[in-house]
Amino acid sequence: DSFNPSILMTTDLACGFEEWEYAMRREMQEIIPGLFLGPYAAAMKSKLDCLKQDGITHIVCIRQSIEANFVRPNFPQHFRYLVLDIADSPTE
Repeated sequence: DSFNPSILMTTDLACGFEEWEYAMRREMQEIIPGLFLGPYAAAMKSKLDCLKQDGITHIVCIRQSIEANFVRPNFPQHFRYLVLDIADSPTE
């Protein structure tokens, strides 16, 4: 069976569950209680208040090593970070 992203659900703290939509890809989503998944943009400098409001304490940053100069922890004084340099391959 092929993966169908339209069946994904995300938690909305105010409303329970809602269906995931492609437009939501730029924001973090609570995938299980207390665990959020999102793009780097969800943890950029303008998002500090949002991260604190959602109770974020730790951030895992997964990047390719060539991105190390611009994809890096933005708030080391506020959160604990785990940074993983992982090579991506279109064949794996």
